[in-house]
Amino acid sequence: MARERVQRALALVWCITAALVVTPLVMVHAQPLEVSQVQFLQDCKAAWDQDFDGWSNNPDCSSSASSKFECDSSGMIVKISLQYANLFGPLPDSISNLRVLSSLDFYRAQVTGSIPGTIGSLTSLLSLRLVGNPLSGSIPAAFFSLANLAYVRIEFNQLTGAIPAAIGSLENLSYLSLYGNKFTNSIPASIGNLTNLNHLDLSNNELTDSIPETIGSLATLTQMVLSSNQLTGSIPAAIGSMTALKLLQLSFNQLIGSVPATIGSLLALTGMILNNNQLTGSIPATIGSMTALQRLLLYENKFNDSIPGAFGKLTTLRYLYLNKNEFTGSIPTAIGNLTNLAKLALHYNQLTGSIPSGIGNLTSLRSLGLNNNQLSGSIPAAMGSLADLEYLYLHQNQITGSIPADMGRLTRLLLL
Repeated sequence: MARERVQRALALVWCITAALVVTPLVMVHAQPLEVSQVQFLQDCKAAWDQDFDGWSNNPDCSSSASSKFECDSSGMIVKISLQYANLFGPLPDSISNLRVLSSLDFYRAQVTGSIPGTIGSLTSLLSLRLVGNPLSGSIPAAFFSLANLAYVRIEFNQLTGAIPAAIGSLENLSYLSLYGNKFTNSIPASIGNLTNLNHLDLSNNELTDSIPETIGSLATLTQMVLSSNQLTGSIPAAIGSMTALKLLQLSFNQLIGSVPATIGSLLALTGMILNNNQLTGSIPATIGSMTALQRLLLYENKFNDSIPGAFGKLTTLRYLYLNKNEFTGSIPTAIGNLTNLAKLALHYNQLTGSIPSGIGNLTSLRSLGLNNNQLSGSIPAAMGSLADLEYLYLHQNQITGSIPADMGRLTRLLLL
């Protein structure tokens, strides 16, 4: 037994010794960084008071900081990924040295100052993420010469000025988000040149004027989010050409006019969010063609006329919010076809007539708001079938009669 223990100990010593000998041999062949790349890293250290495990002093491609900086076989940096880095300093102008950089990611890294104009030298850049930094100033003109860019997220900063027409030159973009800045002026008509876009988010800025008709050229766009700006004018009819759209979000603007009938061409749309505008008129009957819709939020507008029976064709709807408008007439009986509804909000309108008994078909319903209308008649007994109902609002109407005994089955009801 003693002999076996000695043998095992010797084997362990041999393994440790081998590891100590072999490891430096691997490091000897590590690829050193090209001189201009070293200069950039040294400038980073000076600007940020960060050394990233000694890269600026003894930089090579096998450094322990390789998760932050990656380089190719010639010693050129191809990727920078600094997330939550607490840099508290600007981007060095020598970023222009990174001639083959393909990906630049500063996610909540506390980069300060402005985007340097020298960024225009990064002609190989494919992906740029500058999210959650206190960057200020405008986007430099040189940025729009980065013709290879496919993915851009410049979000949650303090960037100002207009979105320049030159953005239309970035024709390889598939993803563009400038969410949460302070951009002003109008959306440039040249946005229509970005025909490869799948995702467009310009929300939470201070954009004004109308949505350009050229937006209809974005035939591959699946998500368009322009909410929380100061956009005016009407929804362009050209929006009907954007047949790949799955999400349309224009809420919290100052849009006027009616919803164009061309909206019915958006057969792939699952979410249409138009709340908190000044939209008027009736909802087009063509909405009945949009059978993929799951969320339809039209609340806090000035829609009048009656609720179209075409809503009854939207059988995949989960959320229908029509509250705080000026709808008149009765609740269409076709509403009983929407058996997947979880929330139905019709409160604060001018609806008349009785509650249709077909509402008892909505067995997935968890919240029903009918209050502050002019509904009359009695509560239908069929409402007792809404076993999942948690919130029921019927007050401020002209409903008469007693509460049906069947409503005693609503054991999940929290508020009546």
